[in-house]
Amino acid sequence: MARREDERISGKVLDGPCWWSSMKTVKEMPEKEEVEIGRVVLINAVILAIPIFCSSHSLIPLSILKTVYKLCRDFLWNKKDGIKGLHYVAWVDLCKPVEKGGLGIHSAVRSREVMRAKFAWNLHTHPNSMLNKSLSASYGGDVLHAVPKRNYSSSWKILMSGANALCPIVRWKVGTGNVINILEDIWVLDRSFSKWPTFIAVVEGEFPALHFFIIDRR
Repeated sequence: MARREDERISGKVLDGPCWWSSMKTVKEMPEKEEVEIGRVVLINAVILAIPIFCSSHSLIPLSILKTVYKLCRDFLWNKKDGIKGLHYVAWVDLCKPVEKGGLGIHSAVRSREVMRAKFAWNLHTHPNSMLNKSLSASYGGDVLHAVPKRNYSSSWKILMSGANALCPIVRWKVGTGNVINILEDIWVLDRSFSKWPTFIAVVEGEFPALHFFIIDRR
C-alpha cells in the first residue's frame, strides 16, 4: 500500500508542468551547448532544483528522490540517443564538494534538514508567536527537544527535522539555568557533557538542572 502511494505521488511530482518543462529543455538542448555549459551545471540548476526546493518544506518520500537521482545519473553518464554509459564514480562521491574530490552536485537527502533549519530556528526564537504557542500546546514542548513520534503531523516532523540540523551548532546562553539539562544540552564549548570523553559511567537523569549550581548568578 505504501509503495503504491509513493508511486502515485511520484507520478504527480515528475509529471508536473515545471518538472516536465525542465526535462524538456535539457533534452532539446543542442549537443554543443550542452558541452559548453556542462551536464553537472544542468543537474544542479535544472533537474535537482525543484526536488530540493520541495523537500525543504514537504515530506517527499525517499523513493521519489531516488527516482530523481536515477534520472540525474542517466543524464550524466548515458551517451547520445539513450545509449547507456558506464557509471565511473559513485553518486555519493559526486555529491561531495569540489574541494573534497567531488563535483559539487547538490543532495536533496543531505540538504533537506539544513534547509528546514531556518523554519525551526524562526519558531524557536519567537516563543510568543501564535504558531509557537499552538504547536507547543499540541506537541508538548520546544521543537529542539521534541521526541519524534509516528502520529505527529507533517508540519511538526519538518520542524523537528530542521531542529536536528540546529542542535549540533546551537549553544545555550546561560541565564537562570532553569531549563538547561546539564548532561544533554550544549552550554559549554561545542558539545554536551554526555558526548565528552570520560571514564565515569553517567546515568541519565541523575543530575538536576543547571540552576541548582548557580548561586548569586555565578
